[in-house]
Amino acid sequence: MYPVAKGVVEYFKKYQRDDGLLENVKEKWNLVDWPENLRDDYDFNLSTVVGDGCHNVINLKGLAGIGEYELVYQLITSKDKHSWANMLREGATACFEVWGKDQKWNTSLCHPWASAPIPVMIEDIIGLKPAKPGWEEISFSPHIPGYLEYLTFEMQTIKGRVRVSCRRGDVQLCLL
Repeated sequence: MYPVAKGVVEYFKKYQRDDGLLENVKEKWNLVDWPENLRDDYDFNLSTVVGDGCHNVINLKGLAGIGEYELVYQLITSKDKHSWANMLREGATACFEVWGKDQKWNTSLCHPWASAPIPVMIEDIIGLKPAKPGWEEISFSPHIPGYLEYLTFEMQTIKGRVRVSCRRGDVQLCLL
């Protein structure tokens, strides 16, 4: 697998900016296309990109990795037609494959890998990660925007409940 991964990295270097992030990738590349003999007439031409791309987990994690937490939060909470908020406006109860039902003729309305805001909000904005397997220890490094008036997050771990609350920049971590 390493030679394949190395080839992908080499290929995308032509899109790499000085800071290491990629930009203007507007061509079709998909390592999991089904072989011709396994396709079921559901297939369609993927050679044309539908739009300018989406802010998926790779993009959001990349931005967080270089400290662009404010931008990550803005992208997650954007309300334009190419946003997770648009899915909610259209009645989503799960993440769509694209930002809106009419943006791709055969859009999947249950596309779990489009749910990037969930792990990114927990790990990169709220700042909670397991420091040891099973949440034996917690890593807590919040990057909650200072202008956010109020945020509460609670989750169950094998060791008990964890709650993070923030009111106007005052962040609290509680183990319940």
